[in-house]
Amino acid sequence: MARQETMRWLRSLVDAELARLGADRRKRDRELARAAGDVALAGRWVVGAFTTVIAWWVEPDNADRTPKDVDAAFHALVVPGLREYLGLRSTL
Repeated sequence: MARQETMRWLRSLVDAELARLGADRRKRDRELARAAGDVALAGRWVVGAFTTVIAWWVEPDNADRTPKDVDAAFHALVVPGLREYLGLRSTL
């Protein structure tokens, strides 16, 4: 139950950030707009990637990684996909 609530909370934060970046507006403006669920799918994907990275980080072999290193790795993995899938041009 707590995991589901945490996932919902994280998804709401990510969805709000994607909306702030204009994902919905840019998606509507594209000539070949994808289905309306694109932003929701992207939000779930980001949350899944985030929770996976956190789980990886707390494993004994990775515990010496700094928050800055983990953040950089997460962004390097996630940002290119979001830009391509949602057509975002702004810095994430």
